Amino acid sequence: MIPTAHELERELADDLAWLRDELAARIVEVAPVSPLRGRDRPRAAFRLTLADGRQLKLRRLRSPERAAELARLIERLRELGIPQVVALRAEALVVEWLDGTPFADAEGAPERIEEAARLLGRIHATPEIDGLILPVLRATEDELLAMQQELAALVRVAGLAPDTAERLFAAARAHDCGRAPCGIVHGDFCAENFVIDGGGRLRVVDNEGIELGPFARDLARVWSRWPLPEPAWARFLAAYRELAGDADGGDAELPLWKIRSLVRSAWYRVTYRLAGADAALAGLRSLLERL
Repeated sequence: MIPTAHELERELADDLAWLRDELAARIVEVAPVSPLRGRDRPRAAFRLTLADGRQLKLRRLRSPERAAELARLIERLRELGIPQVVALRAEALVVEWLDGTPFADAEGAPERIEEAARLLGRIHATPEIDGLILPVLRATEDELLAMQQELAALVRVAGLAPDTAERLFAAARAHDCGRAPCGIVHGDFCAENFVIDGGGRLRVVDNEGIELGPFARDLARVWSRWPLPEPAWARFLAAYRELAGDADGGDAELPLWKIRSLVRSAWYRVTYRLAGADAALAGLRSLLERL
């Protein structure tokens, strides 16, 4: 459960006292960074400035287990430039703060699509984690059931036509192979979360979604969160597959995960009263026409 604003204030005070003692440094500024839910939910990510000038990011995750899992995965991706964990306690995860030029403002950003794609390919190509050899094949049935429930909710509360929901689910089923290759995925790999650091390297700064999951779902998330013209998307896929091979299952399975990504986005925005729900629903209808 996400804490209430009052609970979050109390828990944050405890986190800051712990972190001050852990780092032996005074915290001089705490600034909220981004909400993890809709307008009715408290902010749960913060930029911390220490008296010695250092900056860190403090996140509160949904559970101690999730925070510990994320810390292990981030450590495994150290060589890829993922900001590393500085401290961990229960749901509180503190990582390095990374300054840089936002990708959208960087010189030559359109020419760096392949660089971004290869970074995602390297994440997906991680060969093992904690002794588990990757990739592994996992059944897709739970994802399809979740999507079916989300479609039903969109019909009830967002005006999605029942026949459209049925056609979307049928199209997803038609592109489902029953099992999907899984490994370390990013969860929100898009230009909005990129910066160019002082050395000119493309870095990803919002990494809360890193987990073990289907590669094709991660690619579909890129497609939905970072709309690229078709030629640029083709360049992205080609560069990605230079390093990841066909780990995502190939083009035949991507329609399933594109539907999955857009359904989740629409459901999320409707559920938490975020802007963009209508656009997400329109994207679903448009995708259906092209399948």
